[in-house]
Amino acid sequence: MENIELLDASAIPVPESFEQVEILIKRFYSGAESPSEVIRIERTLKAVQKGSNGFSLADTLLSSDDTLVRFFGALTFLVKINRDWSSLDPTDAGAVLDRVMDRLVSAVTKFEATVTINKLCSALVSIFKQMHGEWTLCVLHVLKSLVHGVRVPYPSAEEVTDIRNMCLNNQEAVASLWFARALIEETINVDSGSKASDEIHKATYANLPVLLTLLDQTINDDRTTQATEYPSAKEAIGVLHTLVLYTQQRSRPECSDYLEPLRSLTTSVISDLDHEDLFPAIAEFLGEILEDYESFFSQRMIMLLAEKLSSPSYQDRVQSLIAGDFGEDLVGYGRLLITYGYAEAEHLLLRCEDALTARVTNTLRGLIGCKGYAIQDDVLISHVLEFWSKYAETALTLKSQNTNAAKPPWLATAENNIRLALEAFLAKIQLPPAHIFQKWDRQNQGEFQALRADFRDLSASAYCLLGSNMLDGLVAYAIRLGQESNWYGVEVTLQCVRGSMEVAEDSEEGYNALAMLFDSPIIGVLGDLGQNIPTSVRQTTMHIVTDCASFFKRNVSSLLSILDFLFRCLEEASLMLTSAKSIAGLCDHCRGELSNHADILTDHYCSFVASMERPAEVKEKLIGGVASVVQAASAASGERSGAPTQANEALSMLLQTVEVDVQKSLLGPSSPDTHGRALAAIACLASIGIAFRRPDSNIIDLEDDSESRLSHNPVHQAAMSIDGARRSIIGIIIRVLGAYPEDGEIMKGVCDIIRAGLTEDIDNPFTVSPDFVAGLLVSYISRTHRVGYLLETVTRFLRKHTASSEDTRALAMHCLQTSLQALNNVKENPRDDPEIASSIIDFVSNYIQISVRVLFDPLVLPNLWSLFETTLICLRLPEPLLKQSAASFWARLLDYRGTDAVETLQTNAAIQAHGRQLALGLILGIGGQAARSELDILAQPLKRLVFRGGNARIWLEGALLSEDFPSSRVSAQDKRVFLNTLF
Repeated sequence: MENIELLDASAIPVPESFEQVEILIKRFYSGAESPSEVIRIERTLKAVQKGSNGFSLADTLLSSDDTLVRFFGALTFLVKINRDWSSLDPTDAGAVLDRVMDRLVSAVTKFEATVTINKLCSALVSIFKQMHGEWTLCVLHVLKSLVHGVRVPYPSAEEVTDIRNMCLNNQEAVASLWFARALIEETINVDSGSKASDEIHKATYANLPVLLTLLDQTINDDRTTQATEYPSAKEAIGVLHTLVLYTQQRSRPECSDYLEPLRSLTTSVISDLDHEDLFPAIAEFLGEILEDYESFFSQRMIMLLAEKLSSPSYQDRVQSLIAGDFGEDLVGYGRLLITYGYAEAEHLLLRCEDALTARVTNTLRGLIGCKGYAIQDDVLISHVLEFWSKYAETALTLKSQNTNAAKPPWLATAENNIRLALEAFLAKIQLPPAHIFQKWDRQNQGEFQALRADFRDLSASAYCLLGSNMLDGLVAYAIRLGQESNWYGVEVTLQCVRGSMEVAEDSEEGYNALAMLFDSPIIGVLGDLGQNIPTSVRQTTMHIVTDCASFFKRNVSSLLSILDFLFRCLEEASLMLTSAKSIAGLCDHCRGELSNHADILTDHYCSFVASMERPAEVKEKLIGGVASVVQAASAASGERSGAPTQANEALSMLLQTVEVDVQKSLLGPSSPDTHGRALAAIACLASIGIAFRRPDSNIIDLEDDSESRLSHNPVHQAAMSIDGARRSIIGIIIRVLGAYPEDGEIMKGVCDIIRAGLTEDIDNPFTVSPDFVAGLLVSYISRTHRVGYLLETVTRFLRKHTASSEDTRALAMHCLQTSLQALNNVKENPRDDPEIASSIIDFVSNYIQISVRVLFDPLVLPNLWSLFETTLICLRLPEPLLKQSAASFWARLLDYRGTDAVETLQTNAAIQAHGRQLALGLILGIGGQAARSELDILAQPLKRLVFRGGNARIWLEGALLSEDFPSSRVSAQDKRVFLNTLF
């Protein structure tokens, strides 16, 4: 065992004899060694395989009496061929081919283990890839050698026809097919485009005539006995499958020449569907080709498959499935039938009057009614639903393409089929009783809910075909089922209504159907929590309310009654959050219609939160919904007397509920409970602020730098007591932040409150002063991990206010100095806190657009120069976040031209002072220090540096010639070409 180098000193010493190698192999596969020892053995065996005598070792191992040792010998052949083939001269290469061929023939003759034969086949395929010119007719050579029981001389092309006269036993046929399949699969993975790869494909094509003859002989054998005596037929189907996929992938004339023979073989395979033992292999083959390569099938093949799948013998399988038997073969049949239907949906529609087509369609509809719960028992139902969704979508497409005024003849049958399918699904996907559903595993529960969501999509497509009759019928059916107390039936019917409303909501038909539903007695019954009704029925009703909020803008009487229902449901813990979300959405959407009821809704909310402790998320949703109505009442104050007072009182009451949470959060030492209350208070305050954004106001684009945006002209909400409410809001913020100064989530909530007052052109209680924003930044920039969110909030404030007053100019200066001082704390190593460093750099970058004069103010310049140095450091760091921020900063600065001579002079001076180092950082990154994914980031400042002109070419040339340039493979000529390309 010489010339073997171990990769690791911890590996077992190199074995000195074949016997020692054999012992190691047996230990490796014994399962008795510890994991660490297995790793050591593996390292040693890999080193042995890579040794210079690896080919002879492989041959010797294949003579062992031990099956696992022989397998390792075959594996060693494969490893050596793939690793060291280029080191062989033609004579040695031919000798290796002969030896592997000898070993394959011997293995097949001696009924060697399948894994060993397969590994030898893979080794021969690897040789073919290297010797495809000298060993082109590899399949014929392997086949003839196996038939003769000994390696025969390489055959000539004229011997291809001899294969029909060969008499192969199953072992020989199977081994030949294993080799052929390995050959095709490996060739599929060979990329096209190069001469070498095209030659491999061309050599593979040369083997197809032999392979097709072998497949024909195997597949079309007269099987008068049990198919289990013909394992070669199963392997042949697998090879045929691989060949069809190969022809699909390769769009070359050579492939098209073989399509008809492949179709002929596939037709024979379809005819064999009656063979029980061949069925699984055939079903997998046909199913995948139907799904991925439908155009492969001729009309004759399609009709033959339909006849087989709907034949009397297969109807027994259908009945077994419907009875709830989901055995493997039965499921395979069901999936094949569904795949056929999905692929041929258009054919099933247009030829619906044909008896065969009708039989297939009826069978597919029958599969909806299989016994057992969907998903948990019935594993086919999701596939069945996919088919019927495709059926409905295809019908819609064909209907839209019909240019005749008359209804196409197939449409009535299609509509009836869809109507019947919907009825079957309504029975199938009803929710199981809660005690049963809870026993399902989480995956099945999730898949069941996803199935019901897909059913809603089918309902939407069905409505587009069936129209108002379907929708009216569903609502009437749900009401009737409610009268019969069939609540699970009501729930699934409402799911169907909900799906239909996705397309019908804004139509007159949709309005009428919703009016029928929400004006019916069933809503009153659902609102009676004393009734024993499954929770899911009320939840689905709430989902419809949320989805169809626009209906209630037109129907205020229904709006009030449904709000009464929703507020009743708040008292049920399992319904509380869903109900709160529905109320919030409805109030927001219909705030104008509800403005007269702001005081009533506020009273409802205050009573709700005062009666007992309520979940934070529920309060946040509810208070936002009620606040949106209060905002509408305030906006309408100029149109009716008394409204201002009502709106003021309502807002004051809402803020008082927040104050209660704040007071409770400050009682006693900090704990999860007190922290939760504080967080809830801030979240509720932010929810009120968001609600006070008027839907009809002019929204301010905080990314717009135009003068029209900067010239803010606030419009006060009529008669609203803004100052008092604002003082209360700011007081809440100060007290909560004082108690939790380093809490990131609370800081984020505070920022959301401030942002709520920034996006409109009106003044409201949530618009805050520059002094407050400055104090917030100064106090908390170094104390919260939400510094990025805080700085972004300050940026938005400055974008809105910087040009409006001297106060906000002073704020801009103050904020900038504070941020730069904070950056100095991490200047030495920005990677210690990349989020803070990148957030501050991004914050300062915005000043280039907000106010360059503030950026270059003499009071700021010392720290600004330090920022320049920090960004240059960040450009050369491997941290993507820092690199992105630094590159963006320089891209903005280089792109800025100034609005007057002073700004231009200041910008040019900064670029002149740092241009050389900037160019070096960009070139080093592009030259190899940066990851490939970061090149686009660096390209932006580089492009702007080139466009900026000046000394850019000198700086970049110096960087390219720098001793620090990371790649030695880039020549001086390459660098010159790159530089000339830039300029």
